[in-house]
Amino acid sequence: MMEFCDTHCHLDLLKGIELDAASMISPNVQYIAVTNAPYLYEPNRALFSKFTNVSVALGMHPQLVDQFGGQLDKFASLLSQTGWVGEIGLDGSPQSVGSLPRQREVFDQILAMIAKGRSKILSVHTRGAEREAIQTLHNHLADTDSRVVLHWYSGPASVAASAIEHGYFFSVNHRMLNSARGKRILEVVPIDRILTETDAPFTFDQSVFSQRTSLATTVSQLATLYGIELETMVTKIRSNLDHLMIHSTGESSTLRSPVQPSQ
Repeated sequence: MMEFCDTHCHLDLLKGIELDAASMISPNVQYIAVTNAPYLYEPNRALFSKFTNVSVALGMHPQLVDQFGGQLDKFASLLSQTGWVGEIGLDGSPQSVGSLPRQREVFDQILAMIAKGRSKILSVHTRGAEREAIQTLHNHLADTDSRVVLHWYSGPASVAASAIEHGYFFSVNHRMLNSARGKRILEVVPIDRILTETDAPFTFDQSVFSQRTSLATTVSQLATLYGIELETMVTKIRSNLDHLMIHSTGESSTLRSPVQPSQ
């Protein structure tokens, strides 16, 4: 059976997940469950503790810094408990540009914490602030073993090229690949920097209403774009995730966790 990777999803926001997580979490998918604020990390860990294929990330969503940016002390106290950080980043879109000064403060403080400690894998939101976010990441993390995954990247291909030079990965979903811009971005991204995500539940609609459907659609689209067989694409994505984890956490994915409002 195919084994998919969902490297950016909001499992705690799936309707009914707290009542019947077992029926909604596939044993053949590796999930990285991002969180939107520090206070959500521990409840997520408790909810998904029995699922060895779910890793919970510690997050502080840039769109929510006005409400939860004061929780950085809590963020710092939890950081050693996980190998994953997300969703973090910057958002310069029209609805969030007013909070950019505060976003920058929070992002800088989070990255400074990460740079001082054990390596992490970061899932990073960059919408509308791609160049600045990537430069800020590089400023803080260039001399560390932490690794960066750009979630649903939608900026210029030229800026994506600079991220590739820094060694960053890109997590893509079916919505991204349904757009002309998304396909143009993928033209400059090497196949060994590609991961899959769903950003569930935010990408769901009447035609794609589950994570497995989203992931299967994305992998099929990627296989076509890169001109390879579907099974080869599946294997390549898992290999990319293994490479990312081994070089950052020292562990392979093998459907296991490392130490443990959206686009």
